[in-house]
Amino acid sequence: MKKFKVALSYPTVITIKEETYFLYPGKEVELPEDEKIVKTYLALGYLKPTDTKPENVAEGFTPSKNVENPAKTLTDAQGEEEKEDKKGGK
Repeated sequence: MKKFKVALSYPTVITIKEETYFLYPGKEVELPEDEKIVKTYLALGYLKPTDTKPENVAEGFTPSKNVENPAKTLTDAQGEEEKEDKKGGK
C-alpha cells in the first residue's frame, strides 16, 4: 500500500479486490500500488505519489549550503549595511 494524492476534479469510487476506495479531489488515499487500475490512474495523471519532493523546491536546495550564514537574520544584515554607510560617509 502506498499513499497518493488524488488529482481528479471530481470524486470517484473504485473497487480493488472487493475493497472500495473513495477518491476525493486534493485528498490523500492509500492504495495498492501494484494493481492495474492504480498504475493506469497514475499514467493518466489522476493520482500523484505523495513520497516525492514538492514541485516548487529546487533540486539540491539546502539552505545551510546555499546561504553564507543561515543564522544571520535580515535585521542583522541591515544593521551592518547602516554601519558601513556611516563609515563611508554616505
